[in-house]
Amino acid sequence: MNRARILELDVGNTRAKWRLLAEGQSVCARGVCTVPELQGLELEQADLAQVRVSSVRGRAFNRELDKKLRLVLGVDPQFASASAECFGVINAYADPEKLGVDRWLAMVAAFARVRGACLVIDAGSAITLDGVAVSGQHLGGYIVPGLAIQARSLLAGTSILSSEEFQFGAMAMGNSTRTAIENGILSMVVAWIADAKRNSVSEPVLFVTGGDAGVLSAALKSQGVAHECVPELVLDGLALALPSRELE
Repeated sequence: MNRARILELDVGNTRAKWRLLAEGQSVCARGVCTVPELQGLELEQADLAQVRVSSVRGRAFNRELDKKLRLVLGVDPQFASASAECFGVINAYADPEKLGVDRWLAMVAAFARVRGACLVIDAGSAITLDGVAVSGQHLGGYIVPGLAIQARSLLAGTSILSSEEFQFGAMAMGNSTRTAIENGILSMVVAWIADAKRNSVSEPVLFVTGGDAGVLSAALKSQGVAHECVPELVLDGLALALPSRELE
């Protein structure tokens, strides 16, 4: 029976996703947890050989997370960072490490899948869109507020009041203020993504990942926009940026 040996963490602005890989790289468990408390991280004597981390939370936060992981897991974690080149993807930033590591890992994983032009949407607290050419050259990207932040910003900047959580999914004209906001924001984001894909020089494969990947994927599908929904694309990129250590 294979034992779980590698823990992967994707630490975003509001939560962390994790998955556990058994020998042979098959996923044997996954979930979400709080950071740095690590509540929700259920390893059950996993006998870890490696811990791989993607974190967008900054150096001070990452130092605390590093200490917590060492204390709780007894393994020195490896933190990924954006580099000048990885698996054929060439970073467009003058200072490569300034590029968000989550964007970088998602691009690396997407390009490794198709070995060709791609557009990568990472939909979380922010929505990022990055282009990669057939050659692997990163073409740059966009960063806009995520669906929920757009809705909250609208409420904060107007006299519109709402005590309900927003539910995104439909794109028809709303018949209430709430649905008009929800459907309008989702329609706007989908149109922006479709326009970016349509105006690309090549014919890129569109990838969608992140916490709101399911919502965006369903909306894009309803508009006939071809894409691949890969919710754990950032975690896939971790394995390429931080290859497995030799297991004893």
